[in-house]
Amino acid sequence: MNELEGLIIYKQYIELIYYTEVITVKYPKVEKYSLVSKIKNITYNGMYY
Repeated sequence: MNELEGLIIYKQYIELIYYTEVITVKYPKVEKYSLVSKIKNITYNGMYY
């Protein structure tokens, strides 16, 4: 088990990533390449800051 996997904040972060994926699927195709990519980049990079 990774030491991060035991942290509550890590579990909530993973839930946030899954939630973001569910929401971004509902965006129109026009927005998928600009807005959705920005949302995903910000969400995925959240653990590094």
